[in-house]
Amino acid sequence: MKSLCCALLLVFSGLSVKAQLYLKPSLYLGVSKLSTSYTSTDPNWVFENKFGFSWSIGSDLNYQFNERFSLQGGVYLEQIGHYWGEHVEVKKADAQFPFAPSEPDPIRTYSNEFSGYLYFASLPVSMQVHLNNFTLGAGLQYSQRLIYLGRYRTYIRLNALEDIEWQASTESSYNLSCMLEAAYRFHPNWDIGLRFTRGLVDMQKGPWLDGISVRSTQIQLGLQYKFQLGKKE
Repeated sequence: MKSLCCALLLVFSGLSVKAQLYLKPSLYLGVSKLSTSYTSTDPNWVFENKFGFSWSIGSDLNYQFNERFSLQGGVYLEQIGHYWGEHVEVKKADAQFPFAPSEPDPIRTYSNEFSGYLYFASLPVSMQVHLNNFTLGAGLQYSQRLIYLGRYRTYIRLNALEDIEWQASTESSYNLSCMLEAAYRFHPNWDIGLRFTRGLVDMQKGPWLDGISVRSTQIQLGLQYKFQLGKKE
């Protein structure tokens, strides 16, 4: 029993000597999408869901237990962009109105478009594995929505009518996401990283119909600068 206690003491003392604390200011840019369960009830309508622009700026605090493992938590301000479009399309062969030869086939005759940006304060937490200059991580991210800015556009081609309505909402709601990370250290103080986050719960109180499932997806590429804060003796 004494031998086992001595062995454990040696292991943990070895870990504590190598433990490091780092501050890692970060900037990520990428794309995002709001996946939805919405489907049009009219077969003549085509629903379109596109990626929007996404960014995250903040900082991580990384506690590295040893050369292989670390625990990381952060604070970020994030933008999630999205685009939803619902369109009526007519094939040129069936069109009963004049059109230019350069117009795509099918011709889009009516559109409802809804696009915008959601802004969140986010708290990611992840466990990381370090392999030479590579880092792999997985964890969870809690986000609190601060504001939503959006645009609703209706367009009728045949009489060239267009109506645009701008929307803003400060109604708060939360988002919980799973997170996967990969990074490569190309300089002693610089990492280039890839992050993927996927919503685990439906977003609430959004500018969409009640009862619709809406979940976020983000893919981002970014840079991190590493400051060493201290060493645990």
